[in-house]
Amino acid sequence: MELSSLPFEQEDELLLQIAKDTLTRLKGDTLHLFESKPDEIRSRLIINNSSDHLDSISFKITIDSPLSLRQQHFECYSVQESNDPFIKQLEAINAVYLPIYNALDKQLGSLVLSFKEITETPAQSDIELETNALIYFFRAYLLQEQQIDSDYLLLEIAQFAKIGYWYRDMVTDRVIWSKETFEIFGEVPFSFHPTVDQYYEYLHPNDFLAMKEAEKNSVFNKVKLNIDHRIILKSGEVRWIHLQGQLRRDRQGNPIEFFGMVQDITEQKEKERYLKEISHTDFLTGLKNRRGFLDFLDQTIANSTQSHQQFFVTYIDLDYFKEINDIYGHEVGDFVLSQFGKRLIAAIPENAQLARIGGDEFAMITHDTEEHMITIDKIFNALRYPFELSDIEVTMSASMGSAIFPDDALTATGLLALADDAMFFAKKEGKNKFRLFEPEIQSSIERSSTIRKKLSEICGSHYGLSLAYQPIITHDNSQYNHFESLLRWHDDELGSISPAEFIPIAEESGLIHHLTDFVVKQVVNDLQEKVSRLPDDVTFSINISAFDLSKPSNGLSTLYDALNSNPSLAKHINVEYTETALMEDEALVLKNLNTLREKGIRIALDDFGTGYSSMTHCHHFPVDIIKIDRSFIHDYHSNVASRNIVDCIFYMADVMGLDIIVEGVEDQQTCESLKSKAFGMQGYFFAKPERLESFLQSSD
Repeated sequence: MELSSLPFEQEDELLLQIAKDTLTRLKGDTLHLFESKPDEIRSRLIINNSSDHLDSISFKITIDSPLSLRQQHFECYSVQESNDPFIKQLEAINAVYLPIYNALDKQLGSLVLSFKEITETPAQSDIELETNALIYFFRAYLLQEQQIDSDYLLLEIAQFAKIGYWYRDMVTDRVIWSKETFEIFGEVPFSFHPTVDQYYEYLHPNDFLAMKEAEKNSVFNKVKLNIDHRIILKSGEVRWIHLQGQLRRDRQGNPIEFFGMVQDITEQKEKERYLKEISHTDFLTGLKNRRGFLDFLDQTIANSTQSHQQFFVTYIDLDYFKEINDIYGHEVGDFVLSQFGKRLIAAIPENAQLARIGGDEFAMITHDTEEHMITIDKIFNALRYPFELSDIEVTMSASMGSAIFPDDALTATGLLALADDAMFFAKKEGKNKFRLFEPEIQSSIERSSTIRKKLSEICGSHYGLSLAYQPIITHDNSQYNHFESLLRWHDDELGSISPAEFIPIAEESGLIHHLTDFVVKQVVNDLQEKVSRLPDDVTFSINISAFDLSKPSNGLSTLYDALNSNPSLAKHINVEYTETALMEDEALVLKNLNTLREKGIRIALDDFGTGYSSMTHCHHFPVDIIKIDRSFIHDYHSNVASRNIVDCIFYMADVMGLDIIVEGVEDQQTCESLKSKAFGMQGYFFAKPERLESFLQSSD
């Protein structure tokens, strides 16, 4: 046989060595690797016991050739046909033929093992087992060379970009790298003989344990090696590589060969890092978003667990931010958020971490206790100055709550939830405050959740609800003419629940209109049933929440229906609303207040002086009565500032023609001081809230 032979290139040493090992194990005379063409096969490698060649010999394939027929099958064939031209050309009388296919089941080539003597060829299962590694590498070898007009195969070929191959004899521990593997590790190809230990010398220290675990799983648990890890080149450059490997075992299950590929995926990892950074960043403030914060918090927990150190997670929520958007628009709201983010960055220490985790919600990680409290103070101070955009000036405050790792929780979501609970508690205490989480807060949150659930259960039946009435004493206090209706709730499990506790929960959960509906119906019912026993000028005050005034409400609808059915009721009903209603949908609040007033109902502004209201509101909104909050009354005599504020309110109300009712009168001295100034007084000094029947009996 005439051969046009070339010495095997050094860079193909990996393929050559695996072929030699395969030939030895199968005890053949010659091993051939062929590349398949449409009308011929071309020899690419010939290995025998004495030499090895890259060969360019071609074999023509006719339509009736046994070889042609065999190329239509996928199985391994043992050939013993003396008239087969292919066998004759190999100068053999016995051969094993194994086709090699690509992903689309198109034949790329074949492996032929020939024998010069008539012997029994190895079993097919043995052949497939022993040739596994060789076919793996030869297939890759051919795919890199061929230019195949198929999108699928082009993709397959592209996957071999920056791919190197490796082989390890598990018996001798000999390691072979391909040219590309050397280049991936920044080395001159074949400049040294690689070893297993050398591979680990390139490993990034932080990936050493993961690599050891992956190798262990592959050897002992029969899991394919598949891992991404970093390597450090001699130049100091860090690269990411993807390592895959397959372990071949003998029939007793002992590892004998380890082979696979290594790919430089540094560029891919950089893209992933960039995309992750984008997906973890809040574009408005440039801070981490919720996802990014939770990831960072997970890592902080892992580090702090190892170092046994504590840290703080703080939840920061801007107070009344929704009103900023409603009044000035989202452009101003976004400006406030971005500027607040900058102020936060200026307030925190270098080792702290910030994030915007919701609309007006921010989160922070700090480490040292003293440093944490200093940072909280700095944030409060940062909000002392207004945010200015063009001619708009916005003043903000924030409520904050913190939880401690590991004292309060051990997980990211747990810490953030408890910090949120503490922040919520700070809001309940009047906003613009900070609270550190403590178990009592958790109990309070759980109780609030229970109350919310029970409220939703009684919305339809009103089970356990009742009304109490507290008299409002006027100059002529010979009889009870005016009452404030006060809602009471007794639950079978929780007992009597204070309105100060369940009313805010009902407002937050959107259930308040069910309670207002009950109050209106009960007041109307009491007026109609007891009209004969009531003074002609009697009035009952009904508290209407901000929710009822600013949204479509069952409670208001019930009141409108009652007034439409009996217009004379209007003179016996006052409506009280608090200053928080002025922070809601101002137009709808104004419309509802005007409607009530047009129907003859007097309007009272409750808890005056505790929030954002002023005499300006009394000028723009329909108000007939101001109720001065008890916080100014309880120290009227002992606190000069409180006395001056109350006297000033009396003066301005008198100028504007408004009546004043003073809440929280609890002693004779306060009564005597205020009775000549106030239209009415209310408090425990006169009477505690009771059933209406109790006051009717006292009047009788």
